[in-house]
Amino acid sequence: MPFVGRSFDKGFVYIGGGATWSRTRTNIKSLVGFADINGNHTDVSGAPVDFTASGWVSGGAGVIGGTYFFDPSWFLDFAYTYARTKNQTFDYSGTFTNPSGPSGTTTSGTLVGNSSGKVITQGVTVTINMAF
Repeated sequence: MPFVGRSFDKGFVYIGGGATWSRTRTNIKSLVGFADINGNHTDVSGAPVDFTASGWVSGGAGVIGGTYFFDPSWFLDFAYTYARTKNQTFDYSGTFTNPSGPSGTTTSGTLVGNSSGKVITQGVTVTINMAF
């Protein structure tokens, strides 16, 4: 991440920013397909199904911070970082057969859906350092 800063007598302040490339993963656990049949919510898909998806997504990050020198070898650094990815969507599809369908019938079909979201991270770092 490139930085730009300004130095002072006993330290400096800086800001920086750049692109990110992040791997995300979504887990959907125990998904069940329901239907409204004659006013009753009915499990039409049977046993719960799990879906998992992962992928890479771009984003950006920025940092602002400062460094203070106690003496030529000891210094304190403080930084705040904010990063955010673009919105990412995963699509899911899976067939099902439910032998215990409504009214004692066997129901079969396909569960379909998607999930979407972005990742936002923030961090504060404070370090005491010694140059040697």
